[in-house]
Amino acid sequence: MDSYHSFKNDLLAVNKDLSSLLSTGVSIPGIPDRSFDNWETTCGTLHDQLSEEVLRIAVVGSIKSGKSTFLNALFKNDYLKRGAGVVTSIVTRVRGGRKPKAKILFKSADEINQEITEAIALLPDGGELLNGDAFDIREDRQRTKLIANLEALPPEQLISHGARNLNTMLLRCYLNGYESLQEMLFTGSLEKEFKKKEFQKHWDFVGNDALAIYLKDIELEIGGMDLARDTEFADCQGSDSANPLHLALIQEYIQLSHLSIYLISSRTGLREADIKFLSIIKKMGILDNVMFVVNCDMSEHESLEDLKSVSDKVAEDLRLFKPDPEVYVYSALLDLFKAIERKLPEKDVLRLAQWNSQKEIAAFSDRESGRFQADLAQRLIQKRARLLLKNQVERHGVVLSGMSNWISINRELFSRNEKEAEEIIEGITHQQEKMAQIKKVVEATGAGAVPKIKDELKIDSNRFFDANSGESVGSLINFIRNYTVDPNKFEGSFKNSGFMTTVNLVFQEFKGALDRNMTDSVYPEVVRFVIEEEKKIEAYFKSIFEPYESLVEGALAELENVLNDFDIKNNISTNESRTDLPTLDVLKQASKLKVPPLVAIMRYSAKIKTDAIVRLGYYAVVKGVTNIFKKGNPTDNGKYAKALQSSVEQMKQITEKTVLYQCKDYRENLKFRYLFKLVDVVAQKLTETLTERFQTYGAGTVEMVDLIRRHKDDKHTAIDIIRQMESVAAGVSRQIANLRDRIEQLEN
Repeated sequence: MDSYHSFKNDLLAVNKDLSSLLSTGVSIPGIPDRSFDNWETTCGTLHDQLSEEVLRIAVVGSIKSGKSTFLNALFKNDYLKRGAGVVTSIVTRVRGGRKPKAKILFKSADEINQEITEAIALLPDGGELLNGDAFDIREDRQRTKLIANLEALPPEQLISHGARNLNTMLLRCYLNGYESLQEMLFTGSLEKEFKKKEFQKHWDFVGNDALAIYLKDIELEIGGMDLARDTEFADCQGSDSANPLHLALIQEYIQLSHLSIYLISSRTGLREADIKFLSIIKKMGILDNVMFVVNCDMSEHESLEDLKSVSDKVAEDLRLFKPDPEVYVYSALLDLFKAIERKLPEKDVLRLAQWNSQKEIAAFSDRESGRFQADLAQRLIQKRARLLLKNQVERHGVVLSGMSNWISINRELFSRNEKEAEEIIEGITHQQEKMAQIKKVVEATGAGAVPKIKDELKIDSNRFFDANSGESVGSLINFIRNYTVDPNKFEGSFKNSGFMTTVNLVFQEFKGALDRNMTDSVYPEVVRFVIEEEKKIEAYFKSIFEPYESLVEGALAELENVLNDFDIKNNISTNESRTDLPTLDVLKQASKLKVPPLVAIMRYSAKIKTDAIVRLGYYAVVKGVTNIFKKGNPTDNGKYAKALQSSVEQMKQITEKTVLYQCKDYRENLKFRYLFKLVDVVAQKLTETLTERFQTYGAGTVEMVDLIRRHKDDKHTAIDIIRQMESVAAGVSRQIANLRDRIEQLEN
């Protein structure tokens, strides 16, 4: 089986030979130096494109499903911290490199202070704590006040749904990690690298919540293994994280990925959290790009039959989402232990020996691991072939076809006398003029098609994000309006901590429910909508592309007939000049186009200024409830329930306005920064793909007659060079045909 590196090296060889062919052409006496500029540009950009294109593979699953262990096993060493903290929302990215290196990027002071300010706004006394000032963690006075505020919080503010409150946890992590990182963060670079023997020092950051909270990004380079620099694996946060922001960031990375590997623990099988997340992936419309691994816990299963019964049940459950899921069952930890056996501590040596004694299960795990790695390698080659190699092969075929045409024409011009050369020029001039007219029509059509499709995309986007449509934003607004609170649930907080603390708790629960609704329902629908619009763009331009493809083919066929009349033969098949419109994946990567971050919608609380949340959302409501409490005992349950309901309604109104603003902002960004730009990119590439086939097809022949007249003594030299070029072109043609056949075999 060919590897990606094999395809890449062969393509680079084609590129080198084709570039050499172009250089040889320019060396012909009298040929203008800039004759082949466009073709040379096509060849010259290959190296850059190969280095810039990144194939992304997301490794996802619930917390403790073994994602880090799985990647370590795949890379055959303990590179990633196993069992890292769950507070941080970063995704650890892994690429190939010469030697192990960890590159950590920290959040800026502004980013840190913004997160803290948003979290403070959700505290009962958040408005008074900030007192209209922006929080700055570098200020001793503000940190001291925040610590005192957290220490004074009642128990119900520290616990949420049976676990520690994420909001207060975030604040405590920032405070606890400040002393260790203040000098590094606020006096030096935000980037830090750990190389060679220091590589594993990055574990100190990802394994400690108080330090991990300061991280913005982490990239590992793995040396000494068969992992290309332009292939990226990502260890994503647990999909069942209690923080909706984590789920949003996972969705964001999956959306960018070309393949996802979903880990399921054999101890638990498919859990409720897995079912929920798989439902989200299905809504996003990307489930076809998911491979499933049942990560076997060797200590959990007494027999192979027991393990297979679990895996069979998992496969059965997965069929609810995907008719024929790819499921692999093996122990990532067993693979890892075998790979690093000499470095294992004694207790793990004993565990490995025990697992190896379970010969039937161990052998099954080895077979499944081998099957997975072979299939993964095949999938990655296929992805690469479709994403980059196929298009590049076709582009080089176009250049070769044009160059071969040039060789054939100029071979005859140099071989014949002036009169015959002039007759050839006269014969093909009409075809050149016709090609020029077609080129103008194609360019005009492409330009004219852009406004029409943009108008359609604008209508689609406005409808999709319409608050009254019931789709996406409409369902989100309905969720806000229909949200209800049971006063009895918070009665204990009201009696123990007072009304304002209770209102704060209600708002935090409301915000958490709203965020979960976004990640569970809104985000998947946005992704699905974007995919549908991309398909619409692609189909629209293909419908334009196809008729003109026939027109171009006809013009080239006529040119070939004219050349045949003059007994000018081209040894390169005209099929070499055929090329399809590049896929959207190729165009998006080449133009670095990305969908605006989904998490931007969740940042709605950043748009609600602290005093608006606290004073308008909480304290201003006192004006509305003061009269209620004045009329009777402020601890009266009836008065409390009425006041709480009034507070909730005001919170909902403020939140609705802010969410609508944020969604409108996202809609405009999606339209202008992504969809419309994608239209421009596709239209430009459509025009280039069609018209580049006319590039120098017979062009420059008038100048060649002048050269022949002026450089009669160089004719024999020129003819010899051109014949050498013909031989080289034939060899490049065979190389391209071989590459094309191998790529087609991958796709079948």
